[in-house]
Amino acid sequence: MSYTITTTYKTNAKGTGQIVAKGGGKQKTVSYDHGKSINQNHGSAAAVLFKSLNIPSYLIADGSVMVDRENGKATFTF
Repeated sequence: MSYTITTTYKTNAKGTGQIVAKGGGKQKTVSYDHGKSINQNHGSAAAVLFKSLNIPSYLIADGSVMVDRENGKATFTF
């Protein structure tokens, strides 16, 4: 079985940066942390969704990531 999670940077009505992670029929949103890199922010959002989907950790370790910095998106496949 394979999984794909997509993360996207966006701003809310107050202008605060957020990362939205979608996959497995669920969605999680986390605040953008300016103390972290772009990759770390997308990874953090994906990790929150990973946990909620109860994905086995051995699958996560073998996954791949494609980051599209120009469009504020990342795709995690494992």
